[in-house]
Amino acid sequence: MRTEWDFQRHFYTDRNDEALNKDVEQFKNEVDAFVEEFKGHIASADDAGIKNMLERFSAMGASEQKVMMYLGLYSSLESQDQGLQKIVQRLQKTQSQYQEKLTFLDEEYKHLGYKRLMELSTQSLFAPYRNYLVAQANSLKHLLPEDQEKLLIKVDEASGQNLHEELSSSFEFDFCGNKITHEEVASLRENPDRSKRLEAFRSIADVYRRKENQIVFGNLYSLVCKDNVFNKEVRKYKTVMSQMNFSEEVSDEAVDTLISTVRKSYPIYHEFLKKKG
Repeated sequence: MRTEWDFQRHFYTDRNDEALNKDVEQFKNEVDAFVEEFKGHIASADDAGIKNMLERFSAMGASEQKVMMYLGLYSSLESQDQGLQKIVQRLQKTQSQYQEKLTFLDEEYKHLGYKRLMELSTQSLFAPYRNYLVAQANSLKHLLPEDQEKLLIKVDEASGQNLHEELSSSFEFDFCGNKITHEEVASLRENPDRSKRLEAFRSIADVYRRKENQIVFGNLYSLVCKDNVFNKEVRKYKTVMSQMNFSEEVSDEAVDTLISTVRKSYPIYHEFLKKKG
């Protein structure tokens, strides 16, 4: 059984592989070409033109996703590599910059309007994009002006969520006399050996119980909560959970029912954990 990731087979030889830089440039070129061709033309396009736009939009970004997936996996193994972290941060900034360029789509969909988007979603021509079109139609009431959407992207780029990920991935954990990464110790929580599972949980607890870490993570959690409340208010969602539920195409009522049912079943899960331990 293999216990190591074969990065070279699926991604790149290393972080300096020229193919990685080429994929980043490909993504940037794809976005620039997309903006050049479709900005200001979608609302007035016929059905064939809109379908062409959706096809291009769906295909765009595969190279960028490959790069970010590779760097995410690589970072989880080399959490102390500052050079790698700088590459990740640079590419995250590039992501944000090009995400800003695509905010014009929201304005185009506003001009198409709810009725037109819903009509398109019912046509067989747009069957592969039906869910996307319905989601865009329903999201119109929550969209902000383009300049404000761009500003929120910049705010998200500097949010505490990124800091939380960077901080937690930088930790080292003592496990049976060895220093291991967050990803490694997390995987050990599911080890078949009970003693190793217990040691993994203790190792994680030792790090997160440190007073300095509790203070930092407590403040980060507070920032994330405030960010969610802010988004709920400016986008006029019913609750802070509504935005996530909306993106998952599920109602608030369905999620509330699920949460309530799970809470009522806590005793069953507690009994399971006792027997498993």
